[in-house]
Amino acid sequence: MKTLKRLLLVFVIAILAFILIYIELFPFGYEAKEILVNTSRLDNYSVSENIPNTTIYSYKVKDKFNNKTEVINFLKRYEASEDSDMYSLAFDLGSFKDKEGNVIWEDVYNSITVKYKLWKKIYTLDYKTSNIECNGNILSITRNGYILDYRSAGK
Repeated sequence: MKTLKRLLLVFVIAILAFILIYIELFPFGYEAKEILVNTSRLDNYSVSENIPNTTIYSYKVKDKFNNKTEVINFLKRYEASEDSDMYSLAFDLGSFKDKEGNVIWEDVYNSITVKYKLWKKIYTLDYKTSNIECNGNILSITRNGYILDYRSAGK
């Protein structure tokens, strides 16, 4: 009887360890390759290409995100220019632009939500690009740099 209890305990611990490791390495359920230093396009990080006009990217950056300000700094570093497309690492935050086309960073800061997946803190930003046909994009970032980047270009 003691052997059966010990075996059951080892089995439960093994399952819990596997779940914890899986959530730590795949917080969004997809493999997230470390993004290369000079990456400008996200072609190699796509996890879904079968949805028309929509692409989902999963990648990991070296940055750590302990608060919304660090998320803002990351977005500023990769702010889109006019020649950026939906396959580049640039973020076109059209929902938060003024009439002159400048991003209002305070609005971005206030729109970032913080959610939890078990113990994982996830910063999420829903936005539309400057393209009027954009259905909406969702950017989710974990504290340790895993990113799920959902981009929808429209109809």
